[in-house]
Amino acid sequence: MYGFLQFLLDNAWVIFKYIGIFCLIWVIFSYFTSPIRSFDNITNTWYQPFADQHYSVSDFYTLVEEMLKEKKIKNLEISRVHHSEQYVLSSRQYLQILWGDQMVLVCASPFGTDFFISVRHGQPLNFLQDFFMRIPKIGKWIAAAYFHKSFYRLDTDAMFQATVKYCIDHAIQRMTAAIAGRMDIAPEIGTASHSSIHPA
Repeated sequence: MYGFLQFLLDNAWVIFKYIGIFCLIWVIFSYFTSPIRSFDNITNTWYQPFADQHYSVSDFYTLVEEMLKEKKIKNLEISRVHHSEQYVLSSRQYLQILWGDQMVLVCASPFGTDFFISVRHGQPLNFLQDFFMRIPKIGKWIAAAYFHKSFYRLDTDAMFQATVKYCIDHAIQRMTAAIAGRMDIAPEIGTASHSSIHPA
Protein backbone atom coordinates (compact mmCIF):
# COMPACT_ATOMS: atom_id res chain seq x y z
CA MET A 1 0.00 0.00 0.00
CA TYR A 2 2.80 2.39 0.91
CA GLY A 3 4.56 1.61 -2.35
CA PHE A 4 1.43 2.43 -4.35
CA LEU A 5 0.98 5.77 -2.57
CA GLN A 6 4.62 6.59 -3.15
CA PHE A 7 4.19 5.77 -6.84
CA LEU A 8 1.22 8.17 -7.06
CA LEU A 9 3.18 10.94 -5.35
CA ASP A 10 6.22 10.44 -7.53
CA ASN A 11 4.15 10.45 -10.71
CA ALA A 12 1.43 12.94 -9.74
CA TRP A 13 2.43 15.44 -12.43
CA VAL A 14 2.39 12.78 -15.14
CA ILE A 15 -0.99 11.44 -13.97
CA PHE A 16 -2.56 14.91 -13.92
CA LYS A 17 -1.06 15.66 -17.32
CA TYR A 18 -2.68 12.62 -18.90
CA ILE A 19 -5.99 13.32 -17.16
CA GLY A 20 -5.84 16.86 -18.53
CA ILE A 21 -5.08 15.61 -22.04
CA PHE A 22 -7.98 13.15 -21.83
CA CYS A 23 -10.39 15.89 -20.68
CA LEU A 24 -9.22 18.23 -23.44
CA ILE A 25 -9.73 15.56 -26.11
CA TRP A 26 -13.16 14.78 -24.64
CA VAL A 27 -14.20 18.45 -24.75
CA ILE A 28 -12.91 18.98 -28.30
CA PHE A 29 -14.74 15.86 -29.49
CA SER A 30 -17.95 17.06 -27.79
CA TYR A 31 -18.01 20.15 -30.03
CA PHE A 32 -18.42 17.84 -33.03
CA THR A 33 -21.38 16.02 -31.48
CA SER A 34 -23.00 18.99 -29.73
CA PRO A 35 -22.71 22.62 -30.94
CA ILE A 36 -21.88 25.54 -28.65
CA ARG A 37 -24.87 26.12 -26.39
CA SER A 38 -26.24 29.59 -25.75
CA PHE A 39 -28.70 28.43 -23.09
CA ASP A 40 -28.23 25.70 -20.49
CA ASN A 41 -28.01 24.93 -16.78
CA ILE A 42 -31.82 24.83 -16.66
CA THR A 43 -32.93 25.03 -13.03
CA ASN A 44 -36.70 25.06 -13.41
CA THR A 45 -39.29 24.15 -16.04
CA TRP A 46 -43.06 24.29 -15.87
CA TYR A 47 -45.95 23.88 -18.29
CA GLN A 48 -49.50 25.19 -18.46
CA PRO A 49 -51.85 23.27 -20.79
CA PHE A 50 -55.20 24.59 -22.06
CA ALA A 51 -57.58 21.89 -23.25
CA ASP A 52 -59.64 22.67 -26.37
CA GLN A 53 -58.45 26.29 -26.45
CA HIS A 54 -56.43 28.36 -28.90
CA TYR A 55 -54.86 31.74 -28.18
CA SER A 56 -52.73 34.24 -30.07
CA VAL A 57 -49.04 33.55 -29.43
CA SER A 58 -48.04 37.08 -30.40
CA ASP A 59 -50.67 38.68 -28.15
CA PHE A 60 -49.55 36.57 -25.18
CA TYR A 61 -45.89 37.51 -25.67
CA THR A 62 -46.90 41.17 -25.89
CA LEU A 63 -48.83 40.90 -22.61
CA VAL A 64 -45.82 39.43 -20.82
CA GLU A 65 -43.52 42.10 -22.28
CA GLU A 66 -45.79 44.93 -21.15
CA MET A 67 -46.10 43.58 -17.62
CA LEU A 68 -42.35 43.09 -17.28
CA LYS A 69 -41.65 46.62 -18.53
CA GLU A 70 -44.01 47.98 -15.89
CA LYS A 71 -41.71 46.43 -13.24
CA LYS A 72 -38.88 48.78 -14.37
CA ILE A 73 -36.10 46.22 -13.80
CA LYS A 74 -32.76 47.74 -14.80
CA ASN A 75 -30.79 46.06 -17.60
CA LEU A 76 -33.69 43.77 -18.48
CA GLU A 77 -33.63 42.62 -22.11
CA ILE A 78 -36.70 41.14 -23.80
CA SER A 79 -36.65 39.77 -27.33
CA ARG A 80 -38.28 37.18 -29.55
CA VAL A 81 -35.89 34.50 -30.75
CA HIS A 82 -36.13 31.32 -32.78
CA HIS A 83 -34.80 27.95 -31.66
CA SER A 84 -34.48 25.11 -34.12
CA GLU A 85 -36.61 22.01 -33.79
CA GLN A 86 -35.83 18.49 -34.96
CA TYR A 87 -35.30 19.58 -38.54
CA VAL A 88 -32.74 22.20 -39.52
CA LEU A 89 -35.18 24.36 -41.48
CA SER A 90 -37.85 24.24 -38.77
CA SER A 91 -37.82 26.63 -35.81
CA ARG A 92 -40.12 27.86 -33.04
CA GLN A 93 -40.44 31.41 -31.74
CA TYR A 94 -39.73 31.96 -28.04
CA LEU A 95 -39.95 34.99 -25.81
CA GLN A 96 -36.47 35.44 -24.33
CA ILE A 97 -36.13 37.35 -21.06
CA LEU A 98 -32.53 38.13 -20.13
CA TRP A 99 -31.19 39.75 -16.96
CA GLY A 100 -27.48 39.46 -16.21
CA ASP A 101 -26.64 35.76 -16.25
CA GLN A 102 -30.27 34.73 -15.82
CA MET A 103 -32.44 33.81 -18.77
CA VAL A 104 -36.04 32.69 -19.15
CA LEU A 105 -37.42 31.18 -22.35
CA VAL A 106 -41.19 31.25 -22.79
CA CYS A 107 -42.89 29.19 -25.47
CA ALA A 108 -46.57 29.50 -26.36
CA SER A 109 -47.92 27.20 -29.03
CA PRO A 110 -50.99 25.31 -30.25
CA PHE A 111 -50.89 21.54 -29.92
CA GLY A 112 -53.61 19.86 -31.93
CA THR A 113 -56.91 21.13 -30.55
CA ASP A 114 -55.16 22.35 -27.39
CA PHE A 115 -52.69 25.07 -26.43
CA PHE A 116 -49.75 25.17 -24.02
CA ILE A 117 -47.27 27.55 -22.43
CA SER A 118 -43.84 26.38 -21.27
CA VAL A 119 -41.31 28.32 -19.19
CA ARG A 120 -37.63 27.43 -18.73
CA HIS A 121 -35.33 29.15 -16.23
CA GLY A 122 -31.64 28.82 -17.04
CA GLN A 123 -28.49 30.70 -17.93
CA PRO A 124 -27.01 32.15 -21.10
CA LEU A 125 -23.63 30.45 -21.48
CA ASN A 126 -20.45 32.17 -22.59
CA PHE A 127 -17.65 30.16 -24.17
CA LEU A 128 -15.79 29.56 -20.88
CA GLN A 129 -18.90 28.28 -19.08
CA ASP A 130 -19.75 26.03 -21.99
CA PHE A 131 -16.17 24.71 -22.04
CA PHE A 132 -16.14 23.94 -18.30
CA MET A 133 -19.51 22.19 -18.39
CA ARG A 134 -18.29 19.81 -21.10
CA ILE A 135 -15.54 18.41 -18.87
CA PRO A 136 -16.73 14.96 -17.72
CA LYS A 137 -17.82 14.47 -14.09
CA ILE A 138 -16.29 17.62 -12.59
CA GLY A 139 -17.15 20.26 -15.20
CA LYS A 140 -20.25 21.64 -13.46
CA TRP A 141 -18.37 21.87 -10.15
CA ILE A 142 -15.57 23.84 -11.80
CA ALA A 143 -18.06 26.21 -13.45
CA ALA A 144 -19.95 26.71 -10.16
CA ALA A 145 -16.71 27.47 -8.28
CA TYR A 146 -15.34 29.80 -10.96
CA PHE A 147 -18.60 31.74 -11.32
CA HIS A 148 -19.36 31.83 -7.59
CA LYS A 149 -22.12 34.24 -6.48
CA SER A 150 -22.70 36.24 -3.31
CA PHE A 151 -25.81 35.72 -1.17
CA TYR A 152 -27.24 39.02 -2.45
CA ARG A 153 -26.80 37.97 -6.07
CA LEU A 154 -28.52 34.67 -5.33
CA ASP A 155 -31.38 36.62 -3.72
CA THR A 156 -31.77 38.93 -6.73
CA ASP A 157 -31.68 35.94 -9.09
CA ALA A 158 -34.54 34.38 -7.12
CA MET A 159 -36.42 37.69 -7.15
CA PHE A 160 -36.00 37.94 -10.93
CA GLN A 161 -37.43 34.46 -11.42
CA ALA A 162 -40.35 35.18 -9.07
CA THR A 163 -41.12 38.44 -10.88
CA VAL A 164 -41.11 36.75 -14.29
CA LYS A 165 -43.37 33.98 -12.96
CA TYR A 166 -45.76 36.60 -11.53
CA CYS A 167 -45.98 38.46 -14.85
CA ILE A 168 -46.52 35.26 -16.84
CA ASP A 169 -49.27 34.08 -14.46
CA HIS A 170 -51.08 37.41 -14.72
CA ALA A 171 -50.67 37.51 -18.50
CA ILE A 172 -52.32 34.07 -18.64
CA GLN A 173 -55.17 35.32 -16.44
CA ARG A 174 -55.75 38.36 -18.65
CA MET A 175 -55.56 36.32 -21.84
CA THR A 176 -58.02 33.65 -20.68
CA ALA A 177 -60.35 36.24 -19.12
CA ALA A 178 -60.51 38.16 -22.40
CA ILE A 179 -61.47 35.01 -24.33
CA ALA A 180 -64.01 34.02 -21.66
CA GLY A 181 -65.55 37.50 -21.86
CA ARG A 182 -66.04 37.18 -25.61
CA MET A 183 -67.66 33.76 -25.19
CA ASP A 184 -70.07 35.16 -22.58
CA ILE A 185 -71.10 38.00 -24.87
CA ALA A 186 -71.67 35.81 -27.93
CA PRO A 187 -74.85 34.01 -26.71
CA GLU A 188 -76.42 37.33 -25.69
CA ILE A 189 -75.90 38.73 -29.18
CA GLY A 190 -77.34 35.57 -30.71
CA THR A 191 -80.40 35.66 -28.43
CA ALA A 192 -81.07 39.31 -29.22
CA SER A 193 -80.93 38.70 -32.96
CA HIS A 194 -83.31 35.74 -32.73
CA SER A 195 -85.79 37.64 -30.57
CA SER A 196 -86.06 40.37 -33.16
CA ILE A 197 -87.26 37.91 -35.81
CA HIS A 198 -91.01 37.30 -35.91
CA PRO A 199 -92.84 34.86 -38.15
CA ALA A 200 -94.85 36.42 -40.94
